[in-house]
Amino acid sequence: MMKVAVITNGSLKARALIENLIRNNIDVVQIVRLKSKIFQKPSSISKGVQLGKNVAKFFVQDSKTKKALKFEKVCEINGEEVLSNFIHLEFPDLKEPNVNVIEVENVNSKKSIEAIKTVQPTICIVWGVGILREEILSTCAHFINAHTSILPRNKGTRSEFWQCYNQEYEGVGLTIHKVDAGIDTGDLIRQFKLDSSVYKEPYNLRAHNSINVIKEFPKIIHEIQNEGRIKGIKQEKSDFPVHKFKDITKEKRIELYSRLLSEKKN
Repeated sequence: MMKVAVITNGSLKARALIENLIRNNIDVVQIVRLKSKIFQKPSSISKGVQLGKNVAKFFVQDSKTKKALKFEKVCEINGEEVLSNFIHLEFPDLKEPNVNVIEVENVNSKKSIEAIKTVQPTICIVWGVGILREEILSTCAHFINAHTSILPRNKGTRSEFWQCYNQEYEGVGLTIHKVDAGIDTGDLIRQFKLDSSVYKEPYNLRAHNSINVIKEFPKIIHEIQNEGRIKGIKQEKSDFPVHKFKDITKEKRIELYSRLLSEKKN
């Protein structure tokens, strides 16, 4: 049986993935968990100042901006509910796994590297932790990542936003791929398309992509185990951009959600 390590974060969906791997008799031998960032609690004075600024910003916003941002928040809550309902239905007794877990502030740290070296896994599953550097990639022969687009389109962060913003719905879905030194450039293992006529909003897309990650990863690991190798297809060279989180500006969010709200009314 293959030994599997998982490098992920502390989110509910990451815990559900690990639970489903174990439930499907996959030998998870190590979990490297990225710590959640802790923000310092503001003082009552700074909170008051910030509240004043927020109120001022609210009143200077025009009607279009208010409606767009409110609609965005509604969509975010709805997306979270879709994912949460799936997890609570499928994994009602979600608990900390009986597996060695280490928490790190940086997945490329020496602590992470030593943890993977120690257990010598056959495969490392990666989800939601950012870019892995060459030193940690050298600790295991096969790193496999879940990316929320049909690669090679929309590499990088928050692919769902860009799919919807640019109306590139042919790239809507999920790719399981090998990890190399590039950003989402590794060999393609499996792709799962979503119905672009149904999923046209980023948070809803992200929820259903996450559900597919949780459901499909165990099947893929079993297929690899049964076949004794990973069947990967090299990505075609392309000029598609690599997206960064900072590029999702407030102006772009307002533009997108104003359009989606108008389409919803029509």
